[in-house]
Amino acid sequence: MPYPPPPAYQQVQAAWRQIHSGSPTLEVDEASAVAAGRQMAQYLFHNQFMLLIDLRVMQHLFVSPGVQALLGCPPADFSMAWLYSRVHPDDADLLGQATAVSARWLNKHRQEALGHAFTADYRLRHQAGHYLRVLRQNFPLDFAPDGTPTVAGSTFTDITHHKRTQDLCFHGTHPELQQWLDELLRPAAHLALTSREREVLDRVLQGQGSQQIADQLHVSVHTVNTHRRNITAKTQSRNPSELLRHLHE
Repeated sequence: MPYPPPPAYQQVQAAWRQIHSGSPTLEVDEASAVAAGRQMAQYLFHNQFMLLIDLRVMQHLFVSPGVQALLGCPPADFSMAWLYSRVHPDDADLLGQATAVSARWLNKHRQEALGHAFTADYRLRHQAGHYLRVLRQNFPLDFAPDGTPTVAGSTFTDITHHKRTQDLCFHGTHPELQQWLDELLRPAAHLALTSREREVLDRVLQGQGSQQIADQLHVSVHTVNTHRRNITAKTQSRNPSELLRHLHE
């Protein structure tokens, strides 16, 4: 059944529509894309699925059978709107914003972005109702003659048993993309914290745990946890996802 487009999906779709609005009508070789998707999907693990996206309209060209194993959705029933409708409500807004940022970065660098990826980990709801933690890796695959990105790939990996915290993490393999993502996640409210609290916060937003942060800053875990409690109190945030939303307001 068709799904109404969730706000996060609309945000990403709007970014790509703006990118393609000034370009001539672009053609995508769907048959070649599907063939390439099937070939790449042969090398996926059992806890992964892959999709190829027509960026002109934000619709999928191909999704591998693994989507049914991971999310309980038969490939024939899959759509991009359905996928975004499964994102946890606490994760959806920032995920949409970060994905739109990555779209603008990709359009800036175009073919130079080949070999680079935008990575996000967040929660997706299985058809049965429970949530999984997934690692999504987006990468460009094809471009129009004028350089406009037309096809991207995404791999999704179930990392539920590897990450227990509920925070969102975004990463760009290109330093400038990472800088753009950092700017999205660290607005002016960040300045209300002490310099040491900002150091701790930076590492929390990168997905690091207290022990890892303590080792890097050469302090005790108790000290790191104290800084984290202070950050929580100052921002009135109860968990990392809420903290991210607070910092972006």
